[in-house]
Amino acid sequence: MFYSVSSSEEKTLLQKRSSELTIVFIPVVIFVSVLMILGLFGNSMVLYFYGWKTKKTPNICFILVLAVFDLLTCTLGMPMEIVDLVLNITFYNVVACKILRFVTYFTNIASALILASIAVDRYRRICKPHTNQLSIKQVKIICGLCASASVLVSWPASIFFMIERVSVIYTDPKNTTYQANITGWDCTLTKSKRYSPYILTFHVVHLIGFVALTISFAKGLHHYKICLI
Repeated sequence: MFYSVSSSEEKTLLQKRSSELTIVFIPVVIFVSVLMILGLFGNSMVLYFYGWKTKKTPNICFILVLAVFDLLTCTLGMPMEIVDLVLNITFYNVVACKILRFVTYFTNIASALILASIAVDRYRRICKPHTNQLSIKQVKIICGLCASASVLVSWPASIFFMIERVSVIYTDPKNTTYQANITGWDCTLTKSKRYSPYILTFHVVHLIGFVALTISFAKGLHHYKICLI
């Protein structure tokens, strides 16, 4: 049986339920926090060492750009993901929600594209050493294209993600017969049907990109093994 509650009682119960869910998410929060700290330290060291202590080469440029994108993930994406876990059903800030999802998509896709570029560069230098290799200028152009492509396929996230109402059932731990159906707020994909075709296209494009990169890596690894024989 569900009990009706006033707006003030609903807000109190929502905070209690959010706290209960936060406790459940503590292992995830700790795991993400550890990765964030390690990433901040590791990528900062990479930027310091390769940015100031070594001679600039095309390969070093790739590494530096990759470290920058990973550092953005650690300084923006991961902290906001932790906030999202803590404010699991009490996330009210629309702007923060949109920034969170865009940054997450952008940095991850950009890093993946840079890694793919590094793989191609490594393959050419090892298996085709006598062909023309990438120059620093060309690497900068490639990195710029990777960032632009990432923005192109990530910006819809800032449109499709927004604060949506979610139905939450609160059960009193001291009296399990007391249940109340309350309204929470979550940063998630919009439920508006008019966006459904665009969201489907958004996901299909990402799936195709993932499959294409995976196949490319698999074929590249196969050719790499052959050239080493």
